[in-house]
Amino acid sequence: MSEIKNRYNKQRAVNRQALRFAKTPNPIPAQIKDADRYEAFFRIYKDSFVPFAGTEHYSSHSLLSFLLYLGELSPTHAACISKLTSFGFGGKVDIVNRLDPVYNLGSETGEVPIAQKQAFYDAIKLVKVFDPDGQALSLRGLAKQVYRWLKLCGNAYLELQRGNIAGVPFFSVVVKYPTEMLYLATPKGGQRFLASSMVWDVDYLSQHTPDILPLYPMWQAEEDGLERSIVHIKGGHNETPWYGRPDSISALLDMFFEFQNADQKSKATSTDFMGQVFIEVEDENPQFRGAEGDGMQQLKEDLESSHTNRSTEPDRILLTSRPYGSKPAFVFQFEPNTNENWYKTTGEQAEESIIKAHQMSKRLLGLDVSAGMNTSAYLDEFEILDATTVNEARENVGELVNNTILREALQHLGLQDLTQYSLQFTSPFAEMLKARKVEE
Repeated sequence: MSEIKNRYNKQRAVNRQALRFAKTPNPIPAQIKDADRYEAFFRIYKDSFVPFAGTEHYSSHSLLSFLLYLGELSPTHAACISKLTSFGFGGKVDIVNRLDPVYNLGSETGEVPIAQKQAFYDAIKLVKVFDPDGQALSLRGLAKQVYRWLKLCGNAYLELQRGNIAGVPFFSVVVKYPTEMLYLATPKGGQRFLASSMVWDVDYLSQHTPDILPLYPMWQAEEDGLERSIVHIKGGHNETPWYGRPDSISALLDMFFEFQNADQKSKATSTDFMGQVFIEVEDENPQFRGAEGDGMQQLKEDLESSHTNRSTEPDRILLTSRPYGSKPAFVFQFEPNTNENWYKTTGEQAEESIIKAHQMSKRLLGLDVSAGMNTSAYLDEFEILDATTVNEARENVGELVNNTILREALQHLGLQDLTQYSLQFTSPFAEMLKARKVEE
């Protein structure tokens, strides 16, 4: 009797799960759930490394990759990041008197003499900057890349290197991929360390020891005299104690929806992914159990894997069988969602949420708005954006470049007198805005 009761309760649970259409679950947890590889890694190294997300019971390091993928899969998200990066760092870089990140000291005004500008320019050319693939970058290119990482995943990592070759000092900066970096699980309040590895995998780490460096401002001396340190820049306003989050994370579901919407339409166009015909026929085997036991669950899984957008190549027709001696077969046709207004409205809602999360403007993205691309309206909106969202980004990245990288570099190179100057990043419209203010 107990066995029959257990089977009955199990089947009721399966049926409720299969027919619970109105209670749609949040799809994000399934997307950021760690794969077996990550689960195994953090299970073994749970006391050694800190995952990007999760709890003390399970890791969710895949959230990092998910955030990076959204920068490629969500068109509005990608457009906002591209525009904001261009607006903040697309203009020529100015050399100005040293900028304090918080206080207006009054000494920042006034033009820097040409001779001092040239001396400062020659000095910063001695600072070598490389991207994660070893390609040389300018300091403006570095600023763009740091800002882009912050917008994508809320974290940017820079390795600082200083040393001497034949008595000649050198200073270099290497941008690191966020996916390669993990914090060591150190005690609260103690010195923090970051580990770097191309792959976070049990088998890989058994053959390749990760590179471990202290968090800036601590430096680590190597045997050859080279000193190294890691600078970690965290973005967003809701960062965790270890890792940052992008400031647009509030629109995470909308970014994912844009991808899902495009993916659904693409599959509907190419293979009509939604099962359009359901055919049930009589089975020839009297021993066939039909939907009893685990049959209903198996049918549900088969439907998802072959007739929804979970499948890479969905089928058009669904064929099942019934126990021998049952009633005649029937055919039922499913009608796909062809409501154009639904796609248009939900797409616009997702777009607006993403733009709002980035504190961006439809007009500045080139979208269709009232007054169109009227130059005056465009510049009016840009001036507001430039004085708020964009200026904050420039100041944050500028503080990193001027007060950390260049200050450390110039002191190591013996050019401390040049630390009274700073780099100031500008927008491509900087000169246009200056001319506009003069006219007014």
